[in-house]
Amino acid sequence: MVRTENANVRFDILMKQESKEGGGTHYFCECKYRSSMESRTELKSQLKTFLEKALTVIQYMMRKYGRDHFCFLFITTVPFDVWEENLPNIEYLKTLLNGSTMGADDLVALASHIKITIIPKWFITALRRRTEA
Repeated sequence: MVRTENANVRFDILMKQESKEGGGTHYFCECKYRSSMESRTELKSQLKTFLEKALTVIQYMMRKYGRDHFCFLFITTVPFDVWEENLPNIEYLKTLLNGSTMGADDLVALASHIKITIIPKWFITALRRRTEA
């Protein structure tokens, strides 16, 4: 959970990647496991919810971690209608967020801090088998 002055925002996973230079990158993740391609239709809506949560804390993150030390990561097992290449486009983000009234600076900051990762279901299954052995 991220506690700001105005809100408590929950993410599925919080991770930190250490760097040799010191510090590192903090990842605030939303994870959506889907067992089939047919279940991908709701992922766009769930990404929108994740982006709204990220917008709620973006200014807090900038103050706490600095511009280059955090990332919002949406993880899923199936590809869907949104690609990471779409996210730096501010107009695309506004449309995705139904014309969000958030300030342009917040949308620009979000656009440079959002990533989508697709981890195939077979990989997760293989990891699960390996840890159970």
